[in-house]
Amino acid sequence: MKNFITITFLILSISTISAQQIFIPAQNEEETAQTQEMKSLIVGVWLVEGASFQDRVEYNQNGTLIKYSENGNEYCSWQVYTKTTESGLEISKLVVQCGERNFNYSIDTLNDERMMLIYMVGGHLSRNPYIRQ
Repeated sequence: MKNFITITFLILSISTISAQQIFIPAQNEEETAQTQEMKSLIVGVWLVEGASFQDRVEYNQNGTLIKYSENGNEYCSWQVYTKTTESGLEISKLVVQCGERNFNYSIDTLNDERMMLIYMVGGHLSRNPYIRQ
């Protein structure tokens, strides 16, 4: 059992490192038409489904965002990256930077009304459904 846990941990560690390497943006990376379209869909005010309006996130066209909450507002920056793996799988990622903290979300769904972001928390995938306000 101990060997199984060790092997599983190693596989997850390698997978995490590989997934992070996929999304390291190149300094001179140009925006594709798809990336531009995704950015235009993200710009606006979003609310986690079931949350109160005061806990909203406002994505601005200039790459900044404001996280509103009862405890005060937080000002961050955001970018969207789309990469194609060697197997042809296209992966889109939303990267939010708040000071020294980086949040890396996989974009599962994105349209005029809904945005589904997936991220890893404590070794488990978590899905956050957002609705446009």
